[in-house]
Amino acid sequence: MSWTLNGTRIYAQDFGTGSKSIIARLQTIGGGTTLHTFGYESEIVKISAFVVTDADKTALEALIGTGLSYALVSPEGSLGNFCVSTMDFKRQLTNCIVLYDRPGLDPESPFYLMDVELFIDG
Repeated sequence: MSWTLNGTRIYAQDFGTGSKSIIARLQTIGGGTTLHTFGYESEIVKISAFVVTDADKTALEALIGTGLSYALVSPEGSLGNFCVSTMDFKRQLTNCIVLYDRPGLDPESPFYLMDVELFIDG
């Protein structure tokens, strides 16, 4: 079963999360490094997924730069609403994916490997 981002179908291959602290490293004169902590970033979600057809790719590209949040849904249910931070596409030159849940899809349809980074909204 596929995932969706704002209702557009994606075929997730990798899913990961991460976060980081915001720390300034200050070098004092004649002394060691001083660390100042300014909090932390909320969880970041990273997904690698296949996207099939130019129409789906265009629909996903339209999410970039809007400042809005979009629903991410997995086969297990909603994962929440996310803002798109980055989105990269690589055109795959060999069609080796069989999509049983997309009947009538042209076997020569272009497909892309998408890497997307999402920030949780809220």
